[in-house]
Amino acid sequence: MAQEKDYVNIKHLKLDQVESWHFKGEGAVNIVLNYCPSSSSSSPLQTLSATVIRVAKTLNPNFIQSKTENKNFSLQPRWMIKNVEDEERQQLVHFIRRHIYSILIPDYFDLGEVVNVDRLFLENLGKFVENQRPTERRITGMDLSKTAVLLQKDQSLIPGFSPNQVFCFELKPKWGYVTSSRLLDPTTAHIKYSFCRNCLISQLRAKAKDTDCCSLDFYSENKELMIKAFESYVLNPRAFFKIFHNGQLCYSSKHTINDFERALSFIIPESHSNSKITFGLNLLVDILLQDGILKQVKQLQMLDTLDIEGIYLIYCAVEKGADENGFYHCNLDNLSEEGKEEAIKLGLNNFTEDQAIKWFEDFLVATAAKDCSLMISLSKINNNNNNEQSPNFESINISKIEFPINSGHYYCYKVSVIDLDPREVERIPIYWKVDQETRLHFLECLKQTNYKITC
Repeated sequence: MAQEKDYVNIKHLKLDQVESWHFKGEGAVNIVLNYCPSSSSSSPLQTLSATVIRVAKTLNPNFIQSKTENKNFSLQPRWMIKNVEDEERQQLVHFIRRHIYSILIPDYFDLGEVVNVDRLFLENLGKFVENQRPTERRITGMDLSKTAVLLQKDQSLIPGFSPNQVFCFELKPKWGYVTSSRLLDPTTAHIKYSFCRNCLISQLRAKAKDTDCCSLDFYSENKELMIKAFESYVLNPRAFFKIFHNGQLCYSSKHTINDFERALSFIIPESHSNSKITFGLNLLVDILLQDGILKQVKQLQMLDTLDIEGIYLIYCAVEKGADENGFYHCNLDNLSEEGKEEAIKLGLNNFTEDQAIKWFEDFLVATAAKDCSLMISLSKINNNNNNEQSPNFESINISKIEFPINSGHYYCYKVSVIDLDPREVERIPIYWKVDQETRLHFLECLKQTNYKITC
């Protein structure tokens, strides 16, 4: 089992060199910055070499408004730990150990360490990286009320390898299955049984599906479908497919297909004369198939057996309150007859607090898995396993692959999971609202005679 990384005296580090931190990416909750001291830096901290910090963001004003309506929700997942030192760190560790390690191998994670910083550092850091952030993200900023950051190893690099030797794909694979829950609104259930959630939500946001692939293809274990899906992402750049070299972003949704080919040149043998894109994507798919990480991510996602519609019924029942015997009761009036039978079989008509918490936990773990990212870092190595440039593979949890088969070309790789942050139970009404909007929008689209979508 993986050990938590040893950061020497990390809590006593003074992070005061704002210019040494550069924007690397961000999600809904955190801004990620990597340590990149300039050559003129007076005292670069070796302890911070190949690290990133995750800085909490202020949340979208619309989210805050919705969230505060339910801020006193009575039942909380068991990873929610309040009023303790390093609250954010403790919740993340508790969440990963209790709910993730049972399915995902611990070696995929770096739990990191919490480092205390001062407000002035965060203010200056926010100003320094503001212009490096995507324009559409600037509605939010760094949360100056949270004077602690999470320090982690930079997963776009491989320990023991020079950064300029390491190439990294970042992939957000999204949903890997179509729901089979019977606890759905009968007027729109057919949509969810026919199309994956990612295709539906993409159609809503773009008002038209802008790729000819589906996220289900990534989980298909069919090499041809997987490559086709990645090719679609290259032709229609998406925010959840990136490439890093030397720890720095060199391909994202803002780049072109020429940039993609140029980025791949770092890992393709000079003797290779065919399509760089074909070579690079075949290598990526072979690694994913050999590693098996997508199977494990899908297992986590499928903890959501009730769908958001079923979970929302439970949420509303808990919000209404328990009866005199401490039992909660869902309103099943809007379900189909089949749905009512399934709900009663599962106990939604009469359940306890502990059962509600278990349902919430499974759903929120699955929700986190549906939005996590994979980092696939790799480097070319010599044929000789004892290559002086290659560290002991087992000691740093990296693997080896020959590609193409029988070619004599070898790569080492390391797969990591990031952005697997615990979700809050208060967000369930927001998830339901988005789900409802998506279903109704898609229902209207299906009424158009020329409307076509495949999934």
